[in-house]
Amino acid sequence: MQCEGCARRRTGLVLLLALLSFAGPAVAAGGPKGFIKTKMTPFQLAIAPGGVQIFHKETKVYGWRLSLLYGTQKKVYGLDTGLFSDAYALKGLQAGLGNQVLGEMRGIQLGLANGADHGKGLQLGVLNRAKSMKGLQLGVLNFNDEGFLPVFPLFNFTP
Repeated sequence: MQCEGCARRRTGLVLLLALLSFAGPAVAAGGPKGFIKTKMTPFQLAIAPGGVQIFHKETKVYGWRLSLLYGTQKKVYGLDTGLFSDAYALKGLQAGLGNQVLGEMRGIQLGLANGADHGKGLQLGVLNRAKSMKGLQLGVLNFNDEGFLPVFPLFNFTP
């Protein structure tokens, strides 16, 4: 007798392995930065480094991006979750172990390590870094080039 969810888990695993086996050679060859190129999407799924994701990184995400291992996207508006994520622009919530916005972040970053070039909002984590942050950083170490001090434990903010 099988457990209730075993068949579903097996099917999901087979689909994931099929996708990875399809994407593996392309990634090794510097392959796709996503399988589908479109202007926008309400959902993005990134599986692994090297651009193994459903939509191209240029596609704007208005909704939810899930990065299982790692994902990169030009613009995310909404919820950005996963183990390790980076974006070039984020408006919303970014939550994961490692979060990075290489441009402008407006919203909240929640993770062990957070980084933003230019931020407005809140960074909550063990390690927070920003070149310029208009808002509040809460964590063990907080780096903000424009903060009341460039580095400060527990919190940092721009006066």
